[in-house]
Order: sequence, then C-alpha cells, then structure tokens
Amino acid sequence: MDNIIQAITQFLFLCDQPQKADVIMVAGGSSPELPEYAAILYHQGVAPLIMIGGAYSIERGSFQGPTKKIDVYKGPYQTEYDFYADVLVKKNVPAQAVIGEKSSMFTKQNAAFAKETAIEKGLFFQKAVLVCRPYHARRCSMYYRLFFPETHFFVAPPVCSPNRDDWYKTADGTALVFGELTRIGQQFDYADIKKFDS
Repeated sequence: MDNIIQAITQFLFLCDQPQKADVIMVAGGSSPELPEYAAILYHQGVAPLIMIGGAYSIERGSFQGPTKKIDVYKGPYQTEYDFYADVLVKKNVPAQAVIGEKSSMFTKQNAAFAKETAIEKGLFFQKAVLVCRPYHARRCSMYYRLFFPETHFFVAPPVCSPNRDDWYKTADGTALVFGELTRIGQQFDYADIKKFDS
C-alpha cells in the first residue's frame, strides 16, 4: 500500500524551489493561502509581476467568498480576482505589480485566459512561478505548460493541507486527491497530449 501512496504523491504533488522569474502566476480559487504566498514571493524579489485570475467556480455559479480568514478578508467580492487583489493589497503588493482577468471559471480557463492577458499586454515570460494548492499542482502544471509552452515553470504550492505528507491520512484529503486524479483523466484528451508531444 505504501507504494501506491508514494506513486500518487509523486505524480500529483509537484513542488519546486521558487527561482527568480518574470512572473508569479496564481491559480484561481477561494483560499487566501495562494495570494498570501504569492505576496511573500513577490516581497522576496522572486518576480516583479503577479498574475491572478478567476471569476468563480463553474460548479457554484457565483463567488461564495473566501473559505478561510473571513474576519480578515470581508469583501464583498464579486470574483476570485477581486478577492485575490484585496489579499495582495493587504499584503502591501503595489497595484501596478498585479495583472489578470475576471472571467475564468475552471483551471484550463485560468491558464488559457492568462495566456490571452499576456498577449494583450505584450508580455513574454521565459520563467514563471506557479502558485496553486499542493494537490492541484499536477493539473495546474499541465494546463499552464500547455498554454505557455515557451515558459519554464517552477511549481510552488504554499504549505497547507492536504499536502504530500498528509493527504492519505483523512477521508477528506483522500477524496480531494482522488477527485484530482479523476479530473485529470476526464479533462485531458488526445489532442492535449499531442501538443506536449509536438
């Protein structure tokens, strides 16, 4: 059984040491850990720009607000972008360092619309740090690499649960991880894989 846990962990839970880059890209969501960590990386001088995005989850139909620290991040927020932007302001990231979009509703759109934003602004990224939930790292990496094939990504999840050390210790963590495996199988198709192979 340990080998199964290890294989799943190695596949899903990508984690690189953040390196100097052109941009920090933050996957959409409702957890403050992601933009908070992006702000830490920004203040460490990892990159001069933070790219955020997201309207709301397509499954929910509207942004329901942050899942944590609702006493700190009170809103109201119309979109994930608005929430992330407020977190970054509260963490002293200057507004001119933040770019993004307010339309994406799932991970593939996060990546696709991030690419559109970069093109609209005439930006080319040789290196990027990708901030996402630990268990979401493989799928995020696949999508962002799909739309930014010219960019070298460092995948840098914040320290939060479920993570590579504890996902299999709770029913909720296990459900989230197997949900990720299912979504990878459902969402990626032959055409996507061929793009990686070209």
